[in-house]
Amino acid sequence: MMMIAQRHVIVLLCMICTFVCYCDRVIISIAVIHMARDFNWDLLLQGQVLGAFFYGYVLSQVAGAYLAQLYGGKIVLNCAVAGWSLLTVATPVLAKYSLTALIIGRILLGFSEGMAFPVIYHLFSGCVTIKRLKCSTTIR
Repeated sequence: MMMIAQRHVIVLLCMICTFVCYCDRVIISIAVIHMARDFNWDLLLQGQVLGAFFYGYVLSQVAGAYLAQLYGGKIVLNCAVAGWSLLTVATPVLAKYSLTALIIGRILLGFSEGMAFPVIYHLFSGCVTIKRLKCSTTIR
């Protein structure tokens, strides 16, 4: 039986994590059109809902790297993925509850997703050699 190197597993799981991260970003851009129609949002409110994500995203970049060093990348990335997955599922419920709840949820969603890349690079630093780093972070 052929053994798979740990670095390959980590790179594959991080690739899946990145794929899900980008899917979440694209899906809300499509969903906001239908949500705007259902909740009578104008373009300004749509922009606030979409923009709230990036406030959390920007704030979590340094926090994600710090937490990865403090607690380890696997734990932090698992918590971040769980957080943004729950918030993605909760988005329709938050939208029905109130616009404020939805915006707070989007900020927290951005905070969770913003941790992904700093934590992924922290994980790569522990298992991927410098020589193979380029291959792990790009598509050839």
